[in-house]
Amino acid sequence: MKHPTAETFLKDVANHKLHVLHDDGVYRHLVLSSGSFECRFEIITWPNNLCINGDMGSYVFSRCQDMFQFFRREELGINAGYWSEKVEAECRWDGIKEFDITKVHERLDYYLECFKEDLDADNEEEAEAIAAATEAVSDFKDHCEHSEWDAVSRINNWDEDDAGGMDLDDFWDGGFDTFTYRYIWCCYAIVWAIQQYDALEHKEAA
Repeated sequence: MKHPTAETFLKDVANHKLHVLHDDGVYRHLVLSSGSFECRFEIITWPNNLCINGDMGSYVFSRCQDMFQFFRREELGINAGYWSEKVEAECRWDGIKEFDITKVHERLDYYLECFKEDLDADNEEEAEAIAAATEAVSDFKDHCEHSEWDAVSRINNWDEDDAGGMDLDDFWDGGFDTFTYRYIWCCYAIVWAIQQYDALEHKEAA
């Protein structure tokens, strides 16, 4: 699953302007938009909290007295994993993480490669087992829906015999989630908004 990058994010906000509605210590209210609701967002801070809300979702973070200090970066970079631990409330539509079928495919490919390594492709019987396992993996990818329910159901009902003897023991060890597009986008938005705020503060001070 593709995530926004710093470059794609900057394209989304290329025409955005910063509007400061309130600025009193750690009590702030910023709005950033191009004049429409597309990718419009606002940031509100109060002691120990920062809320981002807008077209790309809503998230509340809590870590320190001034949350601008927590998110402030010179470069447009993010730390999605660490920051997710500081989320107190998340978007009701997308949240922070979602099921990623590509990770299931990658795990299946890994199991297939391990299975093939233990067999001799020059041996007719073992070559048939490799072919059956390869076909089973290919069939899963071609017919499994992208829903978590369907993937779990198909893996849990995996027919080892039809797959040439390839088992999927401990398949679900580890995660199959990825950060949502909107969560990553909002992380970039917070850093970028603070950069715009700092630049405005510096300009006014000069």
